[in-house]
Amino acid sequence: MTLIELLLFIMLIAAGIFGAFLASQYLGWIGYPLGFIACVGLIVGALTLLSYLGEMWLVGKPAFPSCRTGKCTSDDYRYAMEKEEIVCRCKCGDRYEKVGRRFLIVREDGSRESYKVWRPFDGWHAEEFTKSVN
Repeated sequence: MTLIELLLFIMLIAAGIFGAFLASQYLGWIGYPLGFIACVGLIVGALTLLSYLGEMWLVGKPAFPSCRTGKCTSDDYRYAMEKEEIVCRCKCGDRYEKVGRRFLIVREDGSRESYKVWRPFDGWHAEEFTKSVN
């Protein structure tokens, strides 16, 4: 356990104790366990929701779109080192590169062409225009 994890765990326990004392003022002795569980559950639930929303906004699910042929899914991509650069390769053998929210096709000559773009909470979509990147 790292120091940050330890501090967050201590803060979570402290928030649970605070919730227990607060609930006991209104519910009596039953408020101690109920307040602790409710407060810790609320914090964990809120952090889980924030994590999910952040992932959907920044990264997206699935992490990769289907390939050009439509045969490969997000799980079929593998990173490979080629000519001193890292590219994603699908089972079909096509090469791609993920740059931010964009997914580019890497041609044999090393040039890149726009393929798909990630739109937050909407998924992968074809770009409206085809643009050579490089």
